[in-house]
Amino acid sequence: MKALLDGPGLGLREAQTTALGGKPQDQPNPKFAAVVQQAMPGLKAPGDVVKLAAELERWPPTLTWWT
Repeated sequence: MKALLDGPGLGLREAQTTALGGKPQDQPNPKFAAVVQQAMPGLKAPGDVVKLAAELERWPPTLTWWT
């Protein structure tokens, strides 16, 4: 999973972020870090990552499907 997040496209994402006036994120967001760490063992397929992302958009999380 980490390879998907840190893969070869990382530089392109950072360049686009900077081009749009943002700052690259070089540290995990502490607001989400604990939830993501807890969910990591359950992320087995792309759909699991999508579910987690959707859950994080509904902050604070209401579902605990990863536990």
